[in-house]
Amino acid sequence: MRRDILLALLLGALTAVGVFAVEVENLRANTERTPVVVAARTILSRSVITVDELRIREMVSRDLPARFYTSPDQLVGTVAAATILDGEAVVPERLADRITLDAASALIPPNKPYAFNVPVGLFFSAPPRLVPHDRLDIIGYPRGSSLDKGGVIIADVEIIDISPRSQENVSATSALTLALDGEQIIRLMAARDGYVLGLAVRPYVRATP
Repeated sequence: MRRDILLALLLGALTAVGVFAVEVENLRANTERTPVVVAARTILSRSVITVDELRIREMVSRDLPARFYTSPDQLVGTVAAATILDGEAVVPERLADRITLDAASALIPPNKPYAFNVPVGLFFSAPPRLVPHDRLDIIGYPRGSSLDKGGVIIADVEIIDISPRSQENVSATSALTLALDGEQIIRLMAARDGYVLGLAVRPYVRATP
């Protein structure tokens, strides 16, 4: 009986130690701060990063990205492969090798396997002023059908390039390079015959500071 009591006390003590260790780890994750390099202002895709575009922000452990930088010196002179929003942590996945900077494949986001060129003439009107990494919905309406047959053909498409790359006249844009998967490409190709297609721009989403 005495041994059972001692064993119970020991198990209780071990449980208390385990609970204490978990609480300490949770406290550390919520209070311990690590310096992380973030964008001091929005850094555009394909631009060379300068020191003025970077700042240090202290983040608690639970908010840290998987990989990050702790000093602006590590990033000055590197190239943004994608637009980095004001306050967003600069991570390796957002950077491009200068050698591959002009390759469309370097700009495809990890969740999409293909870069696909879509002629602007496919749509019933010229798109609004667009920049790489704007996000769109492609809307389709089958000719000669009732209004309820129309709808979104492809949702939340990311533009990764525009041709010509640098221009002010939107109507002169000849093609948009979109990040798509195979099913979306097939859906778009099927819709071009018999559908009136349009572009709807999604709202800009600012990074949480």
